[in-house]
Amino acid sequence: MFIAPDGNARFAADCHANMEFNNIIVVGGGTSGWMAAISLASYLPDKRITVIDPASISPIGVGEATTGVVQRFVNDPRHRLSQQDLFRHCDTTLKLGVWYKDWQGAGTDYPTPIDAPFRWFPHTYGQDGEDFYALAAADGQALGDIQIHAILMRLNKTDLIRQPDGAISDQYADPSCHFDALQFAAWLKRVAPSRENIVHVDDVVTSFDQDATTGHIRSVTTEQGQTFAGDFFLDCTGFRRQLLQPAYTPAWIDYSRHIRVDSAIPFFTPHDDAADIPVFTAAQALRHGWMWRLPTQSRMGNGYVYSSSYVSDENAVRELQQAGFDVGETPRIIRFQPGRFKSQWQGNVCALGLAGGFLEPLEATTIHITSVQIKALAELYLPFYTSAAAAVFARDFNRLMQSMYDDFVDFISIHYHAGREDSEFWRDYQRDDSITATNLERREKWQYRFPVREDLTPINTSRLHLVAGMPVWMPTLSGLGYLQPRQAQQFCRTSPFPTQAQENAQRYLRMREVICRNPVSHRDAIAYLRGESRGTPAAAPMN
Repeated sequence: MFIAPDGNARFAADCHANMEFNNIIVVGGGTSGWMAAISLASYLPDKRITVIDPASISPIGVGEATTGVVQRFVNDPRHRLSQQDLFRHCDTTLKLGVWYKDWQGAGTDYPTPIDAPFRWFPHTYGQDGEDFYALAAADGQALGDIQIHAILMRLNKTDLIRQPDGAISDQYADPSCHFDALQFAAWLKRVAPSRENIVHVDDVVTSFDQDATTGHIRSVTTEQGQTFAGDFFLDCTGFRRQLLQPAYTPAWIDYSRHIRVDSAIPFFTPHDDAADIPVFTAAQALRHGWMWRLPTQSRMGNGYVYSSSYVSDENAVRELQQAGFDVGETPRIIRFQPGRFKSQWQGNVCALGLAGGFLEPLEATTIHITSVQIKALAELYLPFYTSAAAAVFARDFNRLMQSMYDDFVDFISIHYHAGREDSEFWRDYQRDDSITATNLERREKWQYRFPVREDLTPINTSRLHLVAGMPVWMPTLSGLGYLQPRQAQQFCRTSPFPTQAQENAQRYLRMREVICRNPVSHRDAIAYLRGESRGTPAAAPMN
């Protein structure tokens, strides 16, 4: 052992001891502000974290689908949160994937499950994932027909299972979730004051003081005349972008050529009491964009995402009304510009979430990006931060963010290049100039070779999940017709691990049988996760 057991606490304290860096100021609350505060308070217990979050300004939250980062955040023991409280206080439901409808034309559909097949493989090696997907494609099978979460989506069941004695078990469960974003932020806001090093200030930041020599922000001043000095500042002010942008005027990277939507009309509808709550997000293509439908426990959250360059707000509302949705006489309309700041960390200010950029609602990238940003700060940068290190850390952080955003742009935009051409909006999307350069190269390559992980993951780490990755890309490519049997068969013939690949596939199929034999309904799963029904402790996965 390098450190005596009784020296662990002192060693941890010494590692965080940095007298130059003591005060973190979080400007704004919402999901990004309170997630950041709780996480940084856990990782940096010797730092004082002040969150200036006024009750007079509400977060933009309209309901949210996530990628799985929320469960990882909640289940991180350092954060001292509980999954039971997540389901009790945030209207949370389970999400097993996204079901795309009409994207390739009226009447078409394909589900994109989010389960990772290699979770069950007895053999792990460099191309185990490609071998699994290629075996399915070589046999002419769509991943939306054979993956565990896809089958459960079609059954509208969860990946929790009912035991022979009637108890519920979550030992094989690995879902994502939907929740009410406002309730999620409010829950974290209630929890945060129990952390000794978090202080909440109910006030509005109106100005800041900036060092003329270094450009670093020294303090912020509020509407009530309070001044808060800090060593590092987080801009969590959403689309208002009140700190990074006015302090440093960073260049804007515009993604509107590849993401053409710029408006959203969110609205809510009641659940059908006669049916179970859906276990997926529905994404239905319309003439000038698409509509999300995502369930929380109490209602359905919906929204029409469209381009104001192709349809007026009035006609967008009319489309919804003609589809049978009552959005009221004056529906809320959210405007956004797909893009990001080139430098989301500049000086001693870092913009999180919407304050640094936004793509669009498709594929639930916003909270994922926010979570990655927070984890990077908490683990890679702020424990080692000094004013001298600020510039080099900022360059590295911005490089990682560029890779992540660009990958998500590739992933989001490829959904639109699906062949639909019933309006100018969709016809323009099928043109080559709307396709990202990376996706153009991929499409050419995939005519001759099956997709491999090197095509999809330019940068990734198990710590940060910077890119979408194969478990997310492959079901989408399968649904869009990119996983062709001929290329898959050629790939399978070249695999150096044919026996292991077959054994991996067989193990996955056995696990599919176990999980899909007696899956639990969504409402029963929610009751279990809220602590309101009987379950059994999680066990090790079956062999």
